[in-house]
This record gives sequence, C-alpha cells and structure tokens, in this order.
Amino acid sequence: MINKKLFYSSIIFLFLTNSCQSSFADSQLEVKNKEEAINAVTNNPQDFLRLATRYFTDKDVVIAALKKDGELLEYVSKSLRKDKDVIFAAVNQYSYMLSLADDSLKKDKMFILSVVKQRAYALIHADESLKKDIEVVLAAINKDGHAIEMADESLQYNHEIILAALETYGGALQYLDDSFKKDKKFVLSAVKKDGLALEFADKALKNDRDIVLAALKEDGYAFLFVGDSLKMDRELVLIAVTNYGGILRDVDDSFRNDQKIVLAAVKKDAKVLELADLEIKKDREVILAAVNQYGYALKFADASLQSDRELVLIAVKDYGHALQYASPALRKDKEIALAAVKNTKVALKYVDESIREEIKQKLGL
Repeated sequence: MINKKLFYSSIIFLFLTNSCQSSFADSQLEVKNKEEAINAVTNNPQDFLRLATRYFTDKDVVIAALKKDGELLEYVSKSLRKDKDVIFAAVNQYSYMLSLADDSLKKDKMFILSVVKQRAYALIHADESLKKDIEVVLAAINKDGHAIEMADESLQYNHEIILAALETYGGALQYLDDSFKKDKKFVLSAVKKDGLALEFADKALKNDRDIVLAALKEDGYAFLFVGDSLKMDRELVLIAVTNYGGILRDVDDSFRNDQKIVLAAVKKDAKVLELADLEIKKDREVILAAVNQYGYALKFADASLQSDRELVLIAVKDYGHALQYASPALRKDKEIALAAVKNTKVALKYVDESIREEIKQKLGL
C-alpha cells in the first residue's frame, strides 16, 4: 500500500528544483578553499548551488550542505550518491531523498535499517526485497506506525508487524484487512493508542463497551463513532465530556440537563454552556466552572448569576468583553470595571457612564 501523496510530492520537488537551478548558478560564489566553502553552506545551504562545480564532488562540503538542506542531494555527483554518509545526511533531513541514492544503497539492509530508524517513511524508497524483511519493516514501524502502508503485502497479515504498528499509531487500523477490524485484540490495541481509531473498527466493536470505554478514555471526541447501543450510556458520556468538553454538542439532548455531565464539559470547554438547559444555566457551580475556564461563558449564564459579583469579577479578569453580559448594577462597580478595562481597553464602552471617566483617569486613558 504505497503512500501516493508522498511519492508524487517527491516528483514535484525534483521538477521544481530543476527549474530553479539555473537562477542560483548565475552568480558563482567565490571561496578560497574547502574550509570557506563549508562555512558558506553551513550558514546558507543554498550557497552550495553557487559554488564551483568541483565542490559538488567534495564529500565534506556536500555533507555540510545536506545537513542543513537534504534536498540539495539533487545536485550532488552520482559518485557521492553511493556514499552512505552523504545519503544518510540527506535522508535524515527528508526521507524521500533516498529515492536519489544509488540502487546499491537501497538494497543494503544494514544501511536501510539505520535510515528507517530515523526516517520511517524512507522505507517507501528501499528496495522491494527489504519491504518484505520483517526486521527492516519492524524498525520502520517502531519509529512510525504509518510505515505499515509501505510494507510488502506479504507482511500485511503478520500479527507481530500489525501490533507494532498499532502500538505506535492507532490509526494504522484503517490500513488493515477487515478481519483485523473485527478482532477485539487488535482494535483494543489501536484505540488505546488513538481513541479516534474507533472510526475504523467493525460496527460490532463500536458497540462493544470495553472497546468504547478504552477509546473514550484516550479521546472523548471518539464518541462520534460510538455505536447506537451505547450512546445513551451515562458513564460513557461522562467520560467523553470529561476528556473533550465539546462533544456535548453531539450527545443526546437529554444529557444537557444533567448537572454532572454539563459541569464536566464546561471545565474543558466553557462555550458548550450555551447548549445547557435553562435550569443548568442557573446552577452556580456550573457557571463558576465555566467562567474559570473562559470568561466569555458569562454570556450564557442565567440573569440571576450575571448579577453575582464574584462570578462577574472572575469572568472580566479573564475576558474583559464579558462586562457587557454583567448586570447593569455591576457595570457601575469600580473594581469590576477596572478589571475589565485592564484586560482590554475595548471594555470601557461597557462601563456605566457614571464611572467611565473615573476609570479612564485611573488607568491613564
């Protein structure tokens, strides 16, 4: 399963660099010796293109340039593309530079092992024989689970390979055969690493409480992929909003009147207070948690709590604009007005006219 996007980006890069080469070569950079050449490319790797052509075959100069910009490998002599140190310097910058290496290096197992341990995606440019090599593929996958896309099909059913991929990147589940998406062991491994991998699980496992619980503990947003049979499970909803408050937008409306659930949600995302039922917006504990998270939430509080001095002061210290949502009486409160305007001068327009000039003078506005 080849990463086509990565492959085509490599082709586009080569086209663009070829088109730009002449503009750099127009003004040759004068250097007295190798040391000056190395200093030049270390300070500005693009100066490599302006050096005399003899430096394109000088290993020390080439490596100094590639350590700063691996894409310069395009201009390096073919003889140096057989050199492990040169290729490693380039690939360590950009994995797709392995495509420009001599074929002998693409077939060199020990070299490719050292490369994929640093740049897993370089596996795509290794010789096909090494994409079938368990040791090489495991090394790449242990660095980045995405590398399972580049493994030979003969390894796509290897349990050791698959578990290694899922342990580093749960989303690798999407690339696996459907039989693994139905296997609880593999899906559980995936969602423990990345809760959103639940999206790729078989429908039956999206209704498995153990799987769903593990997914939501890792990422509450995974509630979007929970099976219908579990969407009304209060414990699961509570875990989801505790980890990702914004998911309150996607749970059943009945939970918006659940004080404990809304409280957990606003602690993570105060803006979801807007979704809460009216009675919840009168709950001081909920509003206190919301304005502590983001003062803007005062906008959604019941009018009775927009008159609560403590709550309003907390809100305007965090978000001066929240003064506009305070009761008229509290807009005359000097301490509250000062706190709001200190946060943002724009809040001055929400200060009651009776004290506005005094606030301006105190703050030197």
